[in-house]
Amino acid sequence: MRENSIFTITPPDMMLPGTGPIITVVSSNQDFLSQIENLYENIFKTTAVTLYFTDGPVTDKNSAWLLGISKMSDTVYVDLSDTNELGVIIGLMHSENTVFICNNTKRKELIKVFNCSRDRYTLFEDVSTYANMVLEGAKYG
Repeated sequence: MRENSIFTITPPDMMLPGTGPIITVVSSNQDFLSQIENLYENIFKTTAVTLYFTDGPVTDKNSAWLLGISKMSDTVYVDLSDTNELGVIIGLMHSENTVFICNNTKRKELIKVFNCSRDRYTLFEDVSTYANMVLEGAKYG
């Protein structure tokens, strides 16, 4: 049973919590969203988490909302396997703590570009690989 609250906010709504992390997920994949929620359940056992999600593809109707929210977020997760170019660009515009995840090989050219920019961007194969890194770091950090 969940001890913390995870508030999932979709456009055009906003919620500015007093405490706890603010997360943005750039993906229309509900499974990807669930994986991020599970990650935060394991990291923040008793702290409320605010999670912003477009609940569909990034479009011209929700891109301004997503860009504004991402700039207020502690971490932005971009699902490169699912999102379109507009979603990728919004992820790139977030200055810090953007996590790019791509678990398929259909976007080989995009993966190559990210792999050439390892000093600036880190690309993970899946959420569980990222989660293992974070949870191990928390254990030893």
